[in-house]
Amino acid sequence: MAISIKVTVTVNAPVEKVWEIFMDPAYLKHWLTGFISVEHLSGTLGHEGSTSKLKFLERGRELEVIEKVLHLNPLQQYSFSMQSDAIESLADVRFVSRGQMTEIIQAVQYSPQGFLMKLLMPFMKGAMKKRMTNDLSNLKAFIESQK
Repeated sequence: MAISIKVTVTVNAPVEKVWEIFMDPAYLKHWLTGFISVEHLSGTLGHEGSTSKLKFLERGRELEVIEKVLHLNPLQQYSFSMQSDAIESLADVRFVSRGQMTEIIQAVQYSPQGFLMKLLMPFMKGAMKKRMTNDLSNLKAFIESQK
């Protein structure tokens, strides 16, 4: 049973700046909750088909996920999949220019792996949405502090 979550934030910065910061792995530590590191695995970094291993600290444990870039349309869209032992997800992030402002729309579909995760998934939706909202709020604050 997959669940879908969509969150939106408006950043007080032009889309070019928002895109540049969003796409730079060096900035992930400033806005992704629990982020530890990223390691490029294959393909051209940040291009369709490329893969990276990301590590997060989750409830005192290290969690690894493999990210694969599915679609890239500079300044407009970044779509990717993420796989871990517990969850697979498909994410689509859109960037909408509003003059000197940028709307970021993130839609993610989570699919649990394993019986236990399938049972727990409906109870986790609220926490997952809260985390996504928090991460985008952190991204907004970081970008707006870079003027």
